[in-house]
Amino acid sequence: MAIKELLTKKIPLTPLKKQLKAGVITGLFVFLILWIFQPFGTYEYIIAFKALFLFGYGLISAFSYILFFSAGFFFFKKWFSEDKWNISKEIITFIAVFCFLGFLSLLYHHQFTGNRKISFSEYIYFMKFVFLVGIFPFAVLYYQKWLTLKLALSKDDRTPTKENIEYITFYSNNKKESPVTLPEQAVLFLKAEGNYVEIVCTSNRHQQKYLIRNTLNQISEDLPDNFSKVHRSYVVNKQRAKNLLVEGSSYRLQFDLDDIKIPVSRAAVKEIKTWLQL
Repeated sequence: MAIKELLTKKIPLTPLKKQLKAGVITGLFVFLILWIFQPFGTYEYIIAFKALFLFGYGLISAFSYILFFSAGFFFFKKWFSEDKWNISKEIITFIAVFCFLGFLSLLYHHQFTGNRKISFSEYIYFMKFVFLVGIFPFAVLYYQKWLTLKLALSKDDRTPTKENIEYITFYSNNKKESPVTLPEQAVLFLKAEGNYVEIVCTSNRHQQKYLIRNTLNQISEDLPDNFSKVHRSYVVNKQRAKNLLVEGSSYRLQFDLDDIKIPVSRAAVKEIKTWLQL
């Protein structure tokens, strides 16, 4: 796999709630490492309430981490987008939060070692210690994330087996554009987007989207019987539909991923109730 392909490979975005927990864990790890091992000359510090002083580094680490991701998810929603999250963004964000954490830690450090002007060279030097202390909690957090994804993948791969998976190939009317081939069970629905069709599917319980140049009517002609048009702009996989919801005066179809809902035309309601057995 080329480096460019690897860096642009999509991966699940860690939700903000889990990032906040990770911030607390990071702060706790930093404090414990400094308190137990007292590296980088901290064992020579002779001060009252030394444990409290070292705890401050853990507190700053947790605060920095939580502030970074809270502000990021709120002010930079396009960057922290589930649909566009990939390995390169994960790496850049990791470096950014590390630098931010190191800067605030250096400010805290200066309050106790002398309130003098901070130079860039001193910041770079201090980051060496931040890296050596912080790499352990970050490694634990990323290993936990990798393990969670691996277990989720194993769970999704139990059934069906590769031999009995049915695949669907979606062709573009642009000959230069490659077709998209997906497991039938992975497809949630198709959505008309002007001269394009958006294919919404799932992989490891995470939503993925593909865009090809074609019309919804043209693609619908070659779909299996378990696909049904429920709206002028939507064709759904009936096997993935879960429930029909009434929201005010309109209907919405809910899928087995609870956060995904699409509009439904009134003309299709009766048919939907039939195959949902409502």
